[in-house]
Amino acid sequence: MAGKPLDQLKLDYLIKNAITENLLKTLAERAVEMVKTRTRLGYGVAGEKFAGSQQKLESLKSSTVENRKRKTLHPDTSPKKSNLTDTGQLLDSISYEVSGNRITVFLKGQRNQTVAEYVSDARPFFALSKPEVTRLADLIQKAITTHLSKGK
Repeated sequence: MAGKPLDQLKLDYLIKNAITENLLKTLAERAVEMVKTRTRLGYGVAGEKFAGSQQKLESLKSSTVENRKRKTLHPDTSPKKSNLTDTGQLLDSISYEVSGNRITVFLKGQRNQTVAEYVSDARPFFALSKPEVTRLADLIQKAITTHLSKGK
């Protein structure tokens, strides 16, 4: 017998159709919010770029704390809080695009990309932790299960 059995073809078709553009947009939005929320809480991702371990961001230098005391800061931070939120511009620049079956998460603007490169050595943030990847995988699994149970 050549090719895949009919049941496998139907399953492949159902799964392919469960991954919709709407689902991809939802996944992208959740990924962006996860990075922003985790970072504003003072945590980054160590190790792997994908599914690394969550870790507390490195403390700020005393000179940075003193400098921040003289500035108007974003409401989600304080002078001593290490959360990459001075003005909020960097984290607020995180965006996404969905094209075909691909999600791309990126930083808008060359300045934000440059700042991210500079801070990422001591405070890696632009990645997903293992628990965050698990939560996104759960969303995908739920969408596929829901789609398959409808039998469309």
